[in-house]
Amino acid sequence: RMLAFFSIGPSEYVVILVAALLIFGRRLPEVARAFGRATVEFKRGMRETQGLFRDAMEESDRPVEDRRAAEEEGPEDRDQAG
Repeated sequence: RMLAFFSIGPSEYVVILVAALLIFGRRLPEVARAFGRATVEFKRGMRETQGLFRDAMEESDRPVEDRRAAEEEGPEDRDQAG
């Protein structure tokens, strides 16, 4: 119910576009590219963070014996095995 209140329609997009043109003028394409790059970097960081979180959750789900064996194995051995 509350999401319908915050939805953006076509007229709101026009207002936002006009405001952006007034504020940024000829620099708008440059600003849009920078915003796009920032969005891509943000998404990349989120994927990495989700991967780390997923790995940590999988590590915590493994039996204790498996974790001890992995700790004794050492990082060099794990890199070669994986």
